[in-house]
Amino acid sequence: MSTPALLTRPLRRGGVVREQAFVAGAQVASGVGNLAFSLVAAHLLAPGAFADLVAFLALYLLVHVPASSLSAGAALTPAAVPGARRGALGLGVAAGLALVVAAVPLGAVLGVPAGLLVVLAAGVPLAPWLALERGRLYGEREHGRAALSLVAEPVARLALGLPLVAAFGVAGGAAAVVAGGWLALAATRPRFAAAGGISSREHGLLRFAGAATAAFLVLAVLQNQDVVLANALLDGGEAGRFAVLSTLGGLAAFASTTVPLVLLPRARAGDRGALGAAVGAAAVLGLAAVLAVAMMPRDLIGAAFGERYAETGALAVPYVAAMGLFGVARVLLAHRIATADGRRARVVAVAVPAAIAAAQALAIVAWGTDPGRVAVITLAAMATLVAATAPGVVVPFPLRGALARRAGGTPARVGLAVAGITVAALVVRLLSNRGIWLDEATSITQAQMSLGGLLDSLRTTDVHPPLHHLMLWALAHTAGTSEFVMRAPSVVAGTALVPALYATAAEVWDRRAGLAAAAMGAVAPFLVWYSQEARMYGLFMLFATLALLGQLRALRRGRPADWALYVAASAALVWTQYFGVLVVGVQQAAFALAAMRDRRLLRPWLLSVAALALALAPLAAFAHDQFQANEAAGRGFDQPSQAGSDVSSTRTQPGVYIALTNVVWAIWGYHSNGTMAAITALWPLGLLLALLLLGRGRSPRTLLVAACALLPAIALFFVGELKPFLFEIRYFAALAPLTILLLARAATGWTGGRVATVAVTAALVGSLAVASADEEVNRANPRVYDFEGALARIEREARPGDLVLYQPKYLRDVVTYYAPDLHARPLQGALDGPVAPAGRVFVLGSFQDQRGERDAVRAGLRELARTRDLQERFKRPQVKVWVYR
Repeated sequence: MSTPALLTRPLRRGGVVREQAFVAGAQVASGVGNLAFSLVAAHLLAPGAFADLVAFLALYLLVHVPASSLSAGAALTPAAVPGARRGALGLGVAAGLALVVAAVPLGAVLGVPAGLLVVLAAGVPLAPWLALERGRLYGEREHGRAALSLVAEPVARLALGLPLVAAFGVAGGAAAVVAGGWLALAATRPRFAAAGGISSREHGLLRFAGAATAAFLVLAVLQNQDVVLANALLDGGEAGRFAVLSTLGGLAAFASTTVPLVLLPRARAGDRGALGAAVGAAAVLGLAAVLAVAMMPRDLIGAAFGERYAETGALAVPYVAAMGLFGVARVLLAHRIATADGRRARVVAVAVPAAIAAAQALAIVAWGTDPGRVAVITLAAMATLVAATAPGVVVPFPLRGALARRAGGTPARVGLAVAGITVAALVVRLLSNRGIWLDEATSITQAQMSLGGLLDSLRTTDVHPPLHHLMLWALAHTAGTSEFVMRAPSVVAGTALVPALYATAAEVWDRRAGLAAAAMGAVAPFLVWYSQEARMYGLFMLFATLALLGQLRALRRGRPADWALYVAASAALVWTQYFGVLVVGVQQAAFALAAMRDRRLLRPWLLSVAALALALAPLAAFAHDQFQANEAAGRGFDQPSQAGSDVSSTRTQPGVYIALTNVVWAIWGYHSNGTMAAITALWPLGLLLALLLLGRGRSPRTLLVAACALLPAIALFFVGELKPFLFEIRYFAALAPLTILLLARAATGWTGGRVATVAVTAALVGSLAVASADEEVNRANPRVYDFEGALARIEREARPGDLVLYQPKYLRDVVTYYAPDLHARPLQGALDGPVAPAGRVFVLGSFQDQRGERDAVRAGLRELARTRDLQERFKRPQVKVWVYR
């Protein structure tokens, strides 16, 4: 069969998937070999020299990655390769000679030794030639030989590179990298027969080569410029840290390199299953890399790269996630170019990533003062790239023409879009670098008890239902108590909430609203925050949304499965958080009103009430035991608050500004007190906007969503007049996802025209994403308590005989979790007796905004100052440490 016929023959979906999996597997194997080479080089070279080697690798990729655009053209027209080979080789030789001439001044600009640029020049002629030959193999579907070429490079690096690095340092390693490229070219078995003609169809496909070349050149810059700029801007040690990050992140990007190349000829041929397989392959590879790094013990990075790089592990997850997003964006962009109609569409496909690359470079130069900032800038750039390339590829948005009630694109495309948004949401939720919070530490401590001990502890000392605690207990006794494992239920719930938001919005309104709700839910700060905490609030939001979805479907079509979904979700909601009763109460009132209008609803509604009561009956006795135990102990439902300072801290009962602050928390997350004060000061404008939007029309189903969101919050507002600590957004967390639903409706249904729809949706998603980023990285966030960082430093500096005194006393579980080997006890009462005179005393104080805790720490410091000298003090967010000798 001829090549053109082969390209136009549709592949079955399974064949497309196998095709991608085979080539991607070879690419992953190649990446593992390259990583092994980097690991050994990191041990053999000094930090500055290793940074030079990584910069060389980045430049090597900068030469070779854009040449993959030639692979794309060759895959479309393999018969054109013999004719193009001479020109490509000539261009490569000329570029190599130019690099030799400019090595000295260019090396000074890039911060790379000139000798390494000369070595790089030997590999420049190889780049276009190798790209053409590999592209020919893709076009002729000789995937076995393409895979052999992929794995040849790391084999040469390991076989030649290690002895060369040991003997000649970074120059030897660079030479081995170039030698590996030439071996990979030999594995393609280049054909040196005379060039023949090409068909008119293949000649027509050549017009896409220019756009592909330019686009992949921009992508190469976007992928590698951060490590080059970091190497030039940061000092040797910091540059070495970012070099480790680049090595880890490069795995995710490298693993998906072949995916768009396999996709391009299929996409141009109109193969429907090609895009889904390619996006799925890139997403799976990126997600696998993120999960591998997230589960990797931080000490392992130190063992792999050297102890001096151990602290780099804290930045590994967000940076690897950035490279995973880059892989998905690369596939989307390749598909857009392959299917572009007209020159203008191809120019736009190149201009958008070029603008993002320029913005990334400027941001790194302006704000990239340390590896963490460079990593955050890169993550923002890659997320922006995905957001810019996805519309029009996965699903046309906004959609043209009149929409039916559930219109909004073909189900396959919409499903693919929701899947992509869900994967992105999972990545976002895995980016957290926050340590364990007090409530989390308590939950983890309880999870390590026996099952009877856990239930007894919940009955006598806690105020929450047992469902989430039972999940943690099962995990702790099977998978351990690492942060990742203990937060897994919340991560899963927070990720599942995204498709649940889509399904609910599509049920109430249409698919456009569903997609908007899913996109907002993926980055909404409050939803992200509690998806990263080992507490029950992520489950609370998921079950509240599912209960609303079940009710809406039950009211519309009344199938048994719909009523079962409502009952199961509502029961799980109350078993997760007692205040879920308020949501259930609002929904039952809605059922009663509906049953009054339609008697056919009465029987299934009453059956659902009976089933729900049966499911909640065991919990009633459990809650009664908790209430009696807490009342007998004089605690009631009072407990320490995580909140930090309120914006209006002078009020004890909830007033208008405290209410507004909780609404802002529900939508835009937690921020510094100054930021919160500024946002809540804009409440008149928000009220005016709400009135304008509500004036555009509403329906009973929309009112039901609004009632389930607002009425529980209003009820707790009045309860807060008696017990102010109960009016806190966590206890009516259902407000957050249901507000996202209303915002999605406002963006897609209450705005007039396509431009307004796009503008409002983009503004909302953008503001939520910015707020989420600020919530995570802003160390002034009053809800960020870095107990982990403070205890890690104490543990590093402490010697046998040293004592740690902490205040408040309920920090015990956190101290035990992070530093179980430290000799530690509460500060209050610890100084009444003798303190070991030979050792130092570390005083760890937190909650210093509370007068009682501040006074207790000051009294302890005065007592220590009578017999000891203050050696040093240091701070972490919301945590202070004093060291006395």
